[in-house]
Amino acid sequence: MDGQNRLSFPGQAQTLKTLVDRLGLEHYSVLAQDTGGTFARYLALADSARLGKLVLINTEVPHHRPPWIPLYQRLIPCPGALRASICCCVPGRFLRSGMGFGGCFTDLGLLEGDFHEHVIQPLLRSAPRMEGMARYLRG
Repeated sequence: MDGQNRLSFPGQAQTLKTLVDRLGLEHYSVLAQDTGGTFARYLALADSARLGKLVLINTEVPHHRPPWIPLYQRLIPCPGALRASICCCVPGRFLRSGMGFGGCFTDLGLLEGDFHEHVIQPLLRSAPRMEGMARYLRG
């Protein structure tokens, strides 16, 4: 499986199934949330004989993408798009908007606390993580 296909939803499920295989698990359960719920749905299809329980919390709606995701996917191959996306991650209006992370929080003040420290900052400080995000979007 090439790099792009590994980052697709079925590809992520296959990566998880490979992990379960390597761990030698005969039966297992999965708790997933957000985009992980989509990965877990594909995993359940790929490994239904061993996956006993599937718990999904606050997941994406199957076959629904927020309208800006396809836009991001079209823009990411453009020169400078990755660098521009870094600017969008600094605290401010875009980050708080629905196109940023605003739709994820009832209290937008939470964006600038632990979330920014533990999610946004590690992404901004790491070129490999930023490239991984870009590969994920392309996948």
